[in-house]
Amino acid sequence: LSASSFDENIPAGSTVATLVTTDPDVGNTFTYSLVSGSGDSDNGAFSIDGNRLLIQASPDFESKSSFNLRIRSTDQGGLSVERAVILAVNSLNDGPATFTITGIRAVGQTLTAAVATADPDGNGSFSHTWQASANGTSWTTIGTGP
Repeated sequence: LSASSFDENIPAGSTVATLVTTDPDVGNTFTYSLVSGSGDSDNGAFSIDGNRLLIQASPDFESKSSFNLRIRSTDQGGLSVERAVILAVNSLNDGPATFTITGIRAVGQTLTAAVATADPDGNGSFSHTWQASANGTSWTTIGTGP
């Protein structure tokens, strides 16, 4: 494989690796296939087009951080070799999934509200900024948080 990992959130049908076979017979050509056997538990999540390994659905690190495949390389004479491989999914910083405002309260010139933001990565911190209204009133965030 040309790579042992790939980024999460890539589009379905993306190439995650190029398949390469080394053979002592110069000039051999190869066909590749996903095969049953030890280490094939995620074969169904991929397909092969020529020598390109394609993922069938956009991967999400938080749901699945690696894939186990079993791949066969066959030369034009029918000789083959199989390998079980593990491909890791690289975690990227996902944007906030939800943003909620609750408990809005106005007392005189002071407006208060509870703000919550959820991060699918589970470890984010957030800064909230309020935009000025048409009449020139503005708000600032007093705190930030997860």
